[in-house]
Amino acid sequence: MPPSLDEGFKGRADDLWRLHHELSTVAAGDAPRSVAIEGGGGFGKTRLALEYFHRFGPAWYQGGLFWLDANIGGEEIEPRFHEILRAIKPDTPDLKAFRESQRDARKDLAAALQQLPGEAGALFVVDNIPEPELGGPPKGLEEWCPGAGMVTVLSTSRKIASSQGANVHPLNLDVLPPEPAVDLLTYGNQRSALGYEDWRSIAEWVGRLLLALELLQSAMQAGAISPHELF
Repeated sequence: MPPSLDEGFKGRADDLWRLHHELSTVAAGDAPRSVAIEGGGGFGKTRLALEYFHRFGPAWYQGGLFWLDANIGGEEIEPRFHEILRAIKPDTPDLKAFRESQRDARKDLAAALQQLPGEAGALFVVDNIPEPELGGPPKGLEEWCPGAGMVTVLSTSRKIASSQGANVHPLNLDVLPPEPAVDLLTYGNQRSALGYEDWRSIAEWVGRLLLALELLQSAMQAGAISPHELF
């Protein structure tokens, strides 16, 4: 897992707390929440999920923390389900023996997630849910998380939360506001090298997209380009 950005995580503090509120506000007796972070490419969906995973995961989800990249599919997803199953049940045989016994990783994982202690809580992140194939039906969240409805699920996708199921709550992201965008761009760099309006013009040049701002900030910090050269 990529590490947390710690103090370098700029511009999404409100979204982080909004996400935590959506995931943790569950009435007694209700099923765990499923929230889909939605937004265009470069909006910082995966970064927001990562920061939530690192900052809230250990304290709030002591029943287990799981991360799955939804860009994989077909036969490639079974080994991932098997890995998560072994993390929950270490006595699960290795993949070769598991397959030879004709066991179903998806069904076994669903059962294992259902048996996790409810009071401990578990977080299952499904990152980068792909858009439905042209002309094909959308896939439900259960395609990537067999325990949907039994554990807390956080997914990232592009405007398709409604296709993941009726109980998936969307959390929409937009580009960063101007001031947080400048804060991110100048983090760890010489802010005094340029005036605020110059920094803002750079942020506007890349549409205040979080991913683009992170790349420019890293390039300046590494000495690949100076603030004046970038301007």
